Amino acid sequence: MKRSISTEFPSEHKRARLRSSSSEDTFTGVDIPNDTEASIRYLTSTFPLDVFEQRLPPIVMKHQIYSLVEDKTEADREFMTLKDKGTIRLFKLGNAADEFAICFTSDYVSCIKRTVKSDNPALTRFISTVIPRYKDVSVSKTALLTETRLSEADISVLVNCGLLVVRDIGKAASWWFAIPSVGPFVKQLTKGRNACPNDDQEGQAS
Repeated sequence: MKRSISTEFPSEHKRARLRSSSSEDTFTGVDIPNDTEASIRYLTSTFPLDVFEQRLPPIVMKHQIYSLVEDKTEADREFMTLKDKGTIRLFKLGNAADEFAICFTSDYVSCIKRTVKSDNPALTRFISTVIPRYKDVSVSKTALLTETRLSEADISVLVNCGLLVVRDIGKAASWWFAIPSVGPFVKQLTKGRNACPNDDQEGQAS
């Protein structure tokens, strides 16, 4: 029987333990440092990969980090630094304006290589050129066609592989970057959050 994703947030007692711990990269129990990157590493280390048959990279929701890091403003700055360095990537999930998933770029690339069954050159260019160059949550059609020299056919391949999802159409066409096969995760996340709405609201308010 598949396990549901936990959407519980740490109690105040547990948060105090999290915030007072050291800055080592190896974690024991719930003792993790008060550092955004280390918090992401801890939470992704608990991601139930087997539940999703190893088809997803380890994912953490952005609002979960806020429940562990004391200073939300500082966490936002660190998110931007990590994103701009290419260490992490953010992905838009769901309809809420602030609903973002985070994973390490290296995990994202490994997942693509492991799960996307295609030898199309567009996939190689996506990994070698698009991912390192465009670090935001979306990318414009103009950028893909002119700066990376992808063709319309190449973009269609990436859409069919689940790596791009339409954001806007028309002259200002753009795409969200996406995680292939993320649907079951979103379904489980929504189910879990609906089962404990009070915990979720408390976590987002932290």
